[in-house]
Amino acid sequence: MSYRQIAAELGCSVSVAYDAVQRGMAMVPLEGAAEAKRQELAKLDRIERHLLGVMEREHITVSHGKVIDIDGIPVLDDGPGVQAAVSLLRVMERRAKLLGLDAPSRSEVKVITEDEVDAEIKRLEAELASDRSTA
Repeated sequence: MSYRQIAAELGCSVSVAYDAVQRGMAMVPLEGAAEAKRQELAKLDRIERHLLGVMEREHITVSHGKVIDIDGIPVLDDGPGVQAAVSLLRVMERRAKLLGLDAPSRSEVKVITEDEVDAEIKRLEAELASDRSTA
């Protein structure tokens, strides 16, 4: 889950959700967590190397099993490279999350609970009653 999703689930701000996740991760036994993180990073490295290879290769356009060419020169297809680039961005996002590189956004809306609304209504009613009694 993203920090925003965690915040929505818990009914708190994104920064509070981020802090809670960091505290929770700190409670995980370090040896197992470090090894799991190392393994995940190794997998991401392998995927990244493969995707970079796909991006660097030239791809020819094939339609219905036939190479498309113009005057005998195969037409290049950028599609596989673009798809690899999009996938590479997802790998980079996953790595950033795994390493905690993405800080929660500060442009969030404060969640107001029903209890806070009720308390504010009571405070305003008391203020109005006080104003009426002094008038």
